[in-house]
Amino acid sequence: MNSARSLLSRVLVLVLIICSVDSVFADGKFFRRLEVADEPGIRAQRAVIAFKDGIETLIVQSDVEGEDTSYGWLLPLPAKPTSIEPCQANSLNALGGVVQPEIADTPRSFLAFSIVFMLILVAACIDHVRLKARGTVRTSPARVLLGVVVVLLLAMLLLPSLIITRGGLSGGVDVLQTVKAGVYDVTIIKGQTGEAVRDWLASNGFASPPSASAIIQDYVSSGWCFLAAKVSPEASGTSTHHPLKVAFPTSQAVYPLQLTGSDGDPVRLDLFVIADRRASAAAMRTWVCDSYGRGEHYHRFEEFVCEVPPIYKGRQRPFSRIGIPAVSELMWPGCVVTRLHARLDASDMREDLSLRWLAPKPMRVTLHGLGGAVAWSAAVGAIALGLSFAWFTRTAVKRGWSWQMLIRRRLVFAVLAGLLMGAARYATLETVPMKATGRQELRSMVALSAHRHALQQLAANLPESPFPVAYRDLLMASESSEALQEGTDLDKPGDFKIEATDGGWRLTIIDWPYIPITIPISSDGTPQAAGV
Repeated sequence: MNSARSLLSRVLVLVLIICSVDSVFADGKFFRRLEVADEPGIRAQRAVIAFKDGIETLIVQSDVEGEDTSYGWLLPLPAKPTSIEPCQANSLNALGGVVQPEIADTPRSFLAFSIVFMLILVAACIDHVRLKARGTVRTSPARVLLGVVVVLLLAMLLLPSLIITRGGLSGGVDVLQTVKAGVYDVTIIKGQTGEAVRDWLASNGFASPPSASAIIQDYVSSGWCFLAAKVSPEASGTSTHHPLKVAFPTSQAVYPLQLTGSDGDPVRLDLFVIADRRASAAAMRTWVCDSYGRGEHYHRFEEFVCEVPPIYKGRQRPFSRIGIPAVSELMWPGCVVTRLHARLDASDMREDLSLRWLAPKPMRVTLHGLGGAVAWSAAVGAIALGLSFAWFTRTAVKRGWSWQMLIRRRLVFAVLAGLLMGAARYATLETVPMKATGRQELRSMVALSAHRHALQQLAANLPESPFPVAYRDLLMASESSEALQEGTDLDKPGDFKIEATDGGWRLTIIDWPYIPITIPISSDGTPQAAGV
C-alpha cells in the first residue's frame, strides 16, 4: 500500500511537470518557422515545367553564383524554341518557399514526455524490486507498468499539444536563332555531328568536357538542338544569374539531365510541374501535389490603384497562393502543380527525365530537420528503454535479485533496446537541411508596413522633392530601414524598385508571399488613390 501511494505521488508530480513543459517552450514559436534549405556541398537545380497542348515551357536556372561574367551554359532541347525570355532572379527560390511540404517542428514537449515516462517507469521498477526483496509488496510488475501507462495516457489526453504533427551554317553547325534575354546572350544551334557542336562551343568560349562528348553526339543523332547562353559583356557586375523561360513544342514533357550528370557530381533537383494531371518521374519523390484555381490577393495597398499579377490558390490549401509572374502566367484554372524532389547521382542522370502522368491526388509529405528527427528518435528510444527495463524487472523478481543487481545485469540491455528503437525510428524519417525564416518574415512584414505608411504620407501631403527622393527619405526615416532594399533582383518581400514613366513613376513592391504589387505614381509624386 505504501508502495502504491509512493508511486502515485511520484506520477502526479511528474505529470504536473509535463503540464508545464508546453508553456516553457511556447515563447518565440513564430521565430522558429522553417523551410527546406540547400544541402551543403551539393549542387542544386530548380526548374519549372509547364506542359499543355503539346507545348512545354521550361524555366531553368544555373546554380552558379557570383560575378563571373565569363560563365556560359548549354541546354539541350528537343525542338527549336518558340520563345526565350528572362525571369525575375528569385522566381524559382520564391516558388520553393510557397509550394512547400509539411515541415515538422522539433517535438520538445513529446521528447520531455518520453523522458519523464522512462524515468517514472525505471524508478517504479527499481522501487518494486526493492520492496519485493523486503517482502513488503505483492503488486506484480505488470500492474505497476499498467498503472504508469494509464496515468500517462490520461495526461496525454489532457495535453493534446504533446503530440506535434507538423541562322547560318558554320563548320557543321546551324545557328537557328540569337536573342538577348536579360543578362544572357542566347544562341540556338543545331549540329550535324557532335564534333561540330563541340568545335562551335570551343570557338565561342564554352567549355566542353571530354565526358560530355558521347552525350552531345547522342543528342545530335536524336535531332535535338542546343541553347547556348552566356553572360553579356555589358552585364559586368551582375551578381545573379537569373532563370530563363524557354517554350518549345514536344509530344512528351522532358527535363534534360544527361549533360548535368556528365561530370559525375551529385545534384539536388527540385522540379515543379504544371499540367492537367499529377506528374511523376523515376528516381524522384513527390513532395507536394495540389490543384489550383484563380484567386485574389488581399494586400496592404488596396487603397491605391495597383497592378497585381494573376493569382492562383491551392484547393487543398487555399492560403498557398502563387503570384510569381514567371510562374502564375503559365497556370490556368484547374491546373495541377506537382513538386518533385531528388538527390540524383551520376547513375540517375544517364537518361533525360521523362514525366509520367497520374490522376491528381492532393498530398504533402512531412519533412524533418536534423534536430527534429533526432528529438523524435530520442523520444522513441526513451520509451523503448523504459518498457524494456520493465520487462527485465519480471526476471529480477522471479530470481530474487536486488535492485542493484537488476541495474548491473539488465540496464545495458535496456539501453541497447532504446538505441535500436531510436535508430530504427530515425531511419524511417525523411530529413533535409532546414533554415529558419521566421525572423526574415517578421522583418519583411515590418518593411511592408513602412511602405504603406510612406505611401499614405505622400497621398496626404504633396512631396516637395521628386517622388524617388521623397519616398526613399520616408523609408529611411522608418524603424525598418535596415530591412528595406532597393534594386532589380527583388529577392524578398519588402524589396522595391522605382521606374520612370512618361506620366510619372511606377513603384513595384514585393508583397508576401513574393507577389509584386505595382502602384502608379503621378507626375507630382503622389500615389493614385483607388476610385480616382
